[in-house]
Amino acid sequence: MTGQAIDTRLVRDARPATIHELADRWRMLDITVRLPGMAAFSAAHDLGNKLRGALGSVLLDSASKAVAHRLPCNWGYTSTAEVFFGRRPMVCMGDHSSEIAKPFVFAWKADRSGALVVRLRIFGFACERAAAVADALIVAVKERVAWKEMAREIASRAPDAIEPTVDIPGESIGLTPVSSIPRQAELCFQTPVDADRGDVLANPRILLHRAVRRTALLAPWHGLSIEECYEDIVAIAELVPIDGCEPTSARAPDFGGHRHVNALSPPLIVRLSDFDNSIWQGLRIGEVAHIGRGASLGLGRYRISYR
Repeated sequence: MTGQAIDTRLVRDARPATIHELADRWRMLDITVRLPGMAAFSAAHDLGNKLRGALGSVLLDSASKAVAHRLPCNWGYTSTAEVFFGRRPMVCMGDHSSEIAKPFVFAWKADRSGALVVRLRIFGFACERAAAVADALIVAVKERVAWKEMAREIASRAPDAIEPTVDIPGESIGLTPVSSIPRQAELCFQTPVDADRGDVLANPRILLHRAVRRTALLAPWHGLSIEECYEDIVAIAELVPIDGCEPTSARAPDFGGHRHVNALSPPLIVRLSDFDNSIWQGLRIGEVAHIGRGASLGLGRYRISYR
C-alpha cells in the first residue's frame, strides 16, 4: 500500500458514522519500554519531543527516498515512517482545516523501582505496524534520544549504557466498557495543554471543542468519518455546564510543543455535568488519545473520574 493508497483509505474509504460508532470500533495498542535507573528523566520538559524526533529518525533510516524528501511513499508496501510521520490530507471541520492526526501518542512516568516507563500508544489500522515501530523505538531510546542534553536540564546524569526492555501486547484493545453516562465527570490533566489558539484556563470550554476535534481527526484511522456530525457535536459542547476549573499543583513549563515556543496552559482540573452521550464518548476517546496540538508529544493527557 503506497502513501497515496493510505490517504485513499483514510479519506475516500472512511464511511460516515456517529461518534458512538467510533467509540465502539476504537482500537489501540500500547508498546511499553522500561528504562531502569532513569526515573529522573520523567521530569524533563522536552522528553516527548525528544522521543518523537528520535523515533522518526530511526524510521527514516529504512524509509523510501520519497519519504525522506517529504513526499508520499511510492513503495507497494509503504515504509513504517510513512504511516507514522508522513503528511496526511487536510480535512475541513468548522472554521478551519486540519491534517488527519498522526496515529500515536507518547506518555511516560517514573515507577517505584526507579525506572522510566515510556508508553507509545498506536491507533486504528496503524496497529498493524506495531512490531516494526517497537523495534525502531528500542533503537531510538538506546542510540538517538538526546539523554545527555536532557540530563543537564534536570541536573542528573545519563547512564553510560541504556538497556531497555519492551512489552508488546499480542492484540489491540478497545475502550473500557462503561455501563451508562455519568451525571458528573472530572478531567484531571497530567500534562499541559497547548494554548496558542486559546488559553484553556481562561476559557475551559475550549477543552471540549478540542476533544471533539481530536476525535474527528483520529476517526479515519478506524475507517470512519464523523465530519457530517462534527458541527452538531460542537454545538452540543457549547451547552455543557462547566462546574469548576482550577490549575493542579503540577509544575509545568510556560512554553513547549513541536516548536518549543508554543504557549502552554498549565495542567487543570475541570468539572463537568449534564453532558450527552456524544460528548461523553469524545471525552473517553480524548482520555486515551490526549487532546490539542502536540498531543503525540504527550501534551493534553488527562484522566477521567466520574459518578
